[in-house]
Amino acid sequence: MGLEVDAVDYIHKPFSPAVVKARVETHLQLRGIREQLARQLFTIQKELETARQIQLSILPSEIPKIEGLDIAARYVPMTAVAGDFYDLIVVDEKRIGILAADVSGHGMPATLIASMLKIAFSAQATHADHPAQLLLGLNQSLCGKFQHQYVTAAYLFVDMEKQTMTYAGAGHPPLLLREGLSEGVRSVEENGLFLGKFPFATYSSVELPLRAGDRALLHSDGIAETKNTAGWWRSTYKSDHSGAPV
Repeated sequence: MGLEVDAVDYIHKPFSPAVVKARVETHLQLRGIREQLARQLFTIQKELETARQIQLSILPSEIPKIEGLDIAARYVPMTAVAGDFYDLIVVDEKRIGILAADVSGHGMPATLIASMLKIAFSAQATHADHPAQLLLGLNQSLCGKFQHQYVTAAYLFVDMEKQTMTYAGAGHPPLLLREGLSEGVRSVEENGLFLGKFPFATYSSVELPLRAGDRALLHSDGIAETKNTAGWWRSTYKSDHSGAPV
């Protein structure tokens, strides 16, 4: 009966003072261990909350306004802290660069590397209109800074004056593009090696026309790896060999 009402131990009759004493000492030690673990868990939770606040602080506080261009962003981390990151460089009232990146892994290490990425990205402002050169600069800045992680990234430069988009990637999921009023979405992949591991990596870019009604999506692998209601992994879209969705 005692165990059924949450008792954690039981001593059979006849009682032995030595056994009772040993059991009491054991449970006092277990209580001390539980209290210590509770304190450690509380400290970890506080550190995670601090990391979460730091991570949110490195994301753009507001989306810049560019005439003729609508920009929207959504950030939903899988865990309290993660490695997903995005940022923008405004060149002038007609031109803007948009970066989407993902640090491998989760937790504090990924968050710290995302902070490093923000600093490195800001330092590449002079190359904002050259996506391939910008990714090259990011890779050179990050190489040798960490051992077990790497960073995938996609960068899109939008020029409203020339009506063009220039795209480059570094091991990242492709840009998704819907042109005008067309019903299909095609993927644009211009990928080099991911960032932070290979000093010799090179990158290239592709220029795309920008027309009224075009929609471009930069995203992380969290989209493609999202589970459905049945708990199965499934891709967000399928494509044929030409890259057009089917």
